[in-house]
Amino acid sequence: EGRRAYVDFASENLYGGSLQETLLVHQIVKTLTGLPGIDEVQFLVDGEKRESLMGHISTDEPLRADRL
Repeated sequence: EGRRAYVDFASENLYGGSLQETLLVHQIVKTLTGLPGIDEVQFLVDGEKRESLMGHISTDEPLRADRL
């Protein structure tokens, strides 16, 4: 949507420690914002915004590679 990519995870089996969550979020944001036309990434769980994916990194607002 516009210059924002949405990544939607199923809540089933979505768990991990802070390292796993950090690596997952950073790699997805860096990869997607490296594509032409994408400036930010909004994470969703089961189609909805959540405070965090696994309880460690705030994902309720879109993330940008230059702000990680």
